[in-house]
Amino acid sequence: MELADKIIELRKKQGYSQEELANQLGVSRQSVSKWEAGQSTPELERLIEMADLFHVSLDELIRGRTAVATNELDPMTLRHTIRQAMGYEYKSKLHIGKIPLVHINFGYGYRVAKGIFAFGNIAVGAFAIGGLSCGGIALGGLGLGLFVLAGLAAGFAVFGGIALGIFALGGFALGIYSFGGVALGAQLAVGGFAKGYVAVGAEAQGTHVLKVMENTTPSQIYEFIRQWNSQLPSWLIHFLSMLN
Repeated sequence: MELADKIIELRKKQGYSQEELANQLGVSRQSVSKWEAGQSTPELERLIEMADLFHVSLDELIRGRTAVATNELDPMTLRHTIRQAMGYEYKSKLHIGKIPLVHINFGYGYRVAKGIFAFGNIAVGAFAIGGLSCGGIALGGLGLGLFVLAGLAAGFAVFGGIALGIFALGGFALGIYSFGGVALGAQLAVGGFAKGYVAVGAEAQGTHVLKVMENTTPSQIYEFIRQWNSQLPSWLIHFLSMLN
């Protein structure tokens, strides 16, 4: 049986339409239509996902017959077996547009999770957690997004060992408004070493500098910042007032 015919057979057996199968695999309906018409062939990653989805081996999916037990495994089947043993993947059936609400994809090798809520080796989503994460809210070893918590973080409001952003808080912080062990801020820098237009720290460099001593109080720091940087955004004023 040809691969195209096998995909049609297994799709119908599972009760999926072409659109539903496309959503499960993260591809367009046109791609599924071309596979089933024999006009194109799915890439290896999609074949593996379909084998998992249809609960068949790669051998049965590709060759159209159930694999016969032998003492040797072909490379593709072996790779599939290893991936299954060393990883976990889940996609919710609920989609928003073509994006699953939840996609979890952890395990050995290059594994990407894409969803509204994404959790994986590499995670992309509105809320993303992963070794490499990218999203509106991102947590991970390396994070990119609007609000980021990561070892290396870059975005709007970021927290990390190294933080690069509009509002940066970290061991090393670089941004417009920076707070950290070493803080470099275009408008405001607060830290052990601080350098910026307004700089507050044990060691500070800038146009307006407050050197923090043992008897310096939070109120003094707050008033100093307000005195020399009256154009601070309201959200940052609120943040500083909570520390005061």
